[in-house]
Amino acid sequence: TVTCLEVPKNVDVVVIGKNSFSLLYSIDSELFFSNLLETKKLRPHTESVSSLALSDCGKWALSCDILGNITVENIE
Repeated sequence: TVTCLEVPKNVDVVVIGKNSFSLLYSIDSELFFSNLLETKKLRPHTESVSSLALSDCGKWALSCDILGNITVENIE
């Protein structure tokens, strides 16, 4: 099965969820979670984001900025 999910051109980091129907991505210090139904803005970092992860259960978004600050946010 191939699923096509679109993200803006200026995305810095992106991760695809285990179910292939969700994305977590960053643009500068801003974070966004997107699924097939909606895109929502999450709590931003103060610096550029360097890495992202989605939990296997799909409930949590994890992000790290260039200074090493880690954010964990419930996305349900």
